[in-house]
Amino acid sequence: MKTMTTNRNTMLAVLCALLLGAANAPAQFNLLHSFLDAGNGDGSFPQYGAPTVSGSTLYGMTYRGGFTGYGSVFKMNTNGTGYTLLYNFNGFSDGRWPYGSLTLDGSTLYGMTSRISDGGGGTAFKMNTDGTGFTLLHSFAGGVNDGLLPYGSLTLYNSMLFGMALAGGARGGGTAFRMNTDGTGFTTLHSFAGGVNDGSAPFGSLTSDNNGWLYGMTQEGGSLNRGTVFGMNVDGNGFAVLHSFKDDGSDGKYPSGSLTLSGSTLYGMTWQGGGWNNGGTIFKMNTDGTGFTLLHTFNGGVSDGLNPYGSLTLSGSTLYGVTQWGGVSNSGTAFQINTNGTGFSLLHSFAGGVNDGKNPKGSLTLSGSTLYGMTYAGGVYDAGTAFSIVVVPEPSSMGLVLLGLGLIGWRRLRLRRES
Repeated sequence: MKTMTTNRNTMLAVLCALLLGAANAPAQFNLLHSFLDAGNGDGSFPQYGAPTVSGSTLYGMTYRGGFTGYGSVFKMNTNGTGYTLLYNFNGFSDGRWPYGSLTLDGSTLYGMTSRISDGGGGTAFKMNTDGTGFTLLHSFAGGVNDGLLPYGSLTLYNSMLFGMALAGGARGGGTAFRMNTDGTGFTTLHSFAGGVNDGSAPFGSLTSDNNGWLYGMTQEGGSLNRGTVFGMNVDGNGFAVLHSFKDDGSDGKYPSGSLTLSGSTLYGMTWQGGGWNNGGTIFKMNTDGTGFTLLHTFNGGVSDGLNPYGSLTLSGSTLYGVTQWGGVSNSGTAFQINTNGTGFSLLHSFAGGVNDGKNPKGSLTLSGSTLYGMTYAGGVYDAGTAFSIVVVPEPSSMGLVLLGLGLIGWRRLRLRRES
């Protein structure tokens, strides 16, 4: 009996050691691709967006590069092999300088470019995942009934596409819009006007729930012109400012990403404000505008990020994101934080150079236990990178697996001795 008890205690000690090791194990960073500069058959300088993952394939866009220098659409395997340029923007009729991420539906990719020509505009498009079938869905023209300069991604909801444009509209402060997936039925849902009761200059994407509501953020407008969180129905009705940023120590200012929704809770970030270093914040709030809570204030330095320029990725009770600056080399960070604001830690400090990226301006995409992202600069040619970070499973999940294995082993040991 004493031997059995000793073996059981030993096994439990091993389990605890494994759990502790899993909790303290570092995330594994992998450089997947270094982008070339313009004219070399590759993209360069990916901005704002995140890779779109489907099985073992990544799809993405670059702001510059391609054969014309006006941006590209690409795909590659999740291990970095098989890089293929799917489309080169010509900079005129099809658009130039794509921002944001691609939206995948079956074998169709949807995306936007921020401009048509140097003077403004922008486009929405679709194409097949093999690079064929590029189709222009909409050319943004501004004016009373249209927006200009879309700096975000398209959101697919109920077989319709929703998005925002930074400028244009009836009141000049940008628009929220929708259209059918074939480009027909384009409708401006809201024209932003700024001021106390409205936002202005939306920069990011719309987030939809299951009840026909859309949520988003504007960089400007609101009570102190420091940005807003808003909500509205998918038909444009019921528009309401849910939060006006004040940057008084309790929130931040100038949000530049999209909101992440979980149940009735919205998570987001501001690009600036929040503290002495003006480094931005992480926050959460209820979808009805109540319960605004500051989760983290970025202050830079070795152990913190600075100036996030994208959105948060949620998995269980953990949020993941990137910052443009901060970290050991002040070249940006990837981080994680619990949804209650505890447990903030850096997953990676970007350093630039041949083997690393620097200055990520987008978001992370989680597939399994791996995060995928892109940096604006760094890599072999200092034209940006695509990377992956393998994160450690939550200790609670790992604990259940290890505990189950341990109990099975202990049970077998006991039955062997009893027989």
